[in-house]
Amino acid sequence: MPRAPGWTSSGQLLQIPSTLSEYVGSKLLTITPENARAGRPVIQGLYLLFGGGDQRPLAVLDSMALTNVRTAAVSGMGARRLAAPGRSASSFSAPKSRRGSTSEPSPGSST
Repeated sequence: MPRAPGWTSSGQLLQIPSTLSEYVGSKLLTITPENARAGRPVIQGLYLLFGGGDQRPLAVLDSMALTNVRTAAVSGMGARRLAAPGRSASSFSAPKSRRGSTSEPSPGSST
């Protein structure tokens, strides 16, 4: 199913439909670049889920919350698939000096 973009006076409206078995849904997003100046989210939206043989409404979800959960799930799945054979998980971490300031000097510093 193709995405359906539409332009508004202040940005864009996107409709992103999806299907799986008897379930159908659509993510509706607004993209409003000027919101950044006011400290509001540039992208806002909802996900609507319908299901069953009668395609009754099942859920209305905040699309950004759903995207955050999906991103974490895909990252976890990728880590599991990329793990060395015989390992059940992988872990990646930035060096301590990249995680933010600490009260201790980093190794090799002159302070």
